[in-house]
Amino acid sequence: YALMVEGQSMIEDGILDGDVILVQKQSYANNGETVVAMINNQATVKRFYLHRKKDIHSYPQDHAHPPPEPQIELRPANSSMESMWYSPQRVDIQGIVVGLMRRF
Repeated sequence: YALMVEGQSMIEDGILDGDVILVQKQSYANNGETVVAMINNQATVKRFYLHRKKDIHSYPQDHAHPPPEPQIELRPANSSMESMWYSPQRVDIQGIVVGLMRRF
């Protein structure tokens, strides 16, 4: 399916506000893939990373201890923005980005 992008979170991957992304519908993703994920009934486009408990170095520095359960990191491709961290139960993967269309 196709989805119009709103926002600046993926600009360093060449996905710009107003672009149309082509999404392969699936409910899972591999680390590093660009996904469309639903969080609290809102879609977001980010890079997907599943961190298990042993991945302590990846968890944000402002957290004193790593979480006891795995965490999903949704990482923007914009160095002025920070990753979003969620328990796996809160993230609903809608698909992976497989293409992009842009109007000039």
